[in-house]
Amino acid sequence: MEVLYAQYLKNPLYTYLYHDHIIPETTIKFDSYMVHEAELNVGDLRLLKTDMPLFLPKNTHIRLLITSSDVLHS
Repeated sequence: MEVLYAQYLKNPLYTYLYHDHIIPETTIKFDSYMVHEAELNVGDLRLLKTDMPLFLPKNTHIRLLITSSDVLHS
């Protein structure tokens, strides 16, 4: 999986790419935008809530490639 984060936009954007190595040249891509503070519900996590959350499979190995077009903080 590849995750790209663009913070400099008015509405920060995460782009997710799933590369399937079992079926060559198969990629699933979708964008997920951060939810504005005014739209958060009680209990939602600020700066972590998105309109399309990422779901990962359980009980399997997952390789993450994380990039950023801005400063990447640890």
